[in-house]
Amino acid sequence: MSSLTRDIIAIDMLKQELAEKSVTHPTDTSDGVSTDYLQILKQCLARCKIFQKDIEPLSEFEFTQLVTSSTLEYPVSSKQLFAIYVRLLEFVQEFYQARDKIVHIQENEFGDSADRRLDLLQTRAIKAKSQFKTVAKALGVEEYRSFVHQHGLPKDGWDWEQLRL
Repeated sequence: MSSLTRDIIAIDMLKQELAEKSVTHPTDTSDGVSTDYLQILKQCLARCKIFQKDIEPLSEFEFTQLVTSSTLEYPVSSKQLFAIYVRLLEFVQEFYQARDKIVHIQENEFGDSADRRLDLLQTRAIKAKSQFKTVAKALGVEEYRSFVHQHGLPKDGWDWEQLRL
């Protein structure tokens, strides 16, 4: 088994864990996701970025062969679609990181500097969600729903209709 095959199977397993965590575990954050989910999301994104660099020299045909030769629960049909998924995951992670920092500031810090940081973080969260929506809209409803399902994003806040796309 080649290292690329092992990597794509590892990514698929992380996606399965994401889907499982989003369904079976109660939420720990105000955004409807558990801290376990966020940790696995971070691992999945890191693994996807490494894999994306590793597959750069592959042609689209070679990538398709790699995906079809591996038994995956969540296959990705093309390199370009994989790159789009990675970008969407980056926006999701950036949004949740900003939201966690916002909650921390609201609960623990007071003062002028906290207000400025809060404003900057709220802007960062809004920007990440806005960029996510732009890419998601270009992706189309069916591919977007596949992305949400594959990565176990909670329906609350990430559903196509709620994003108003």
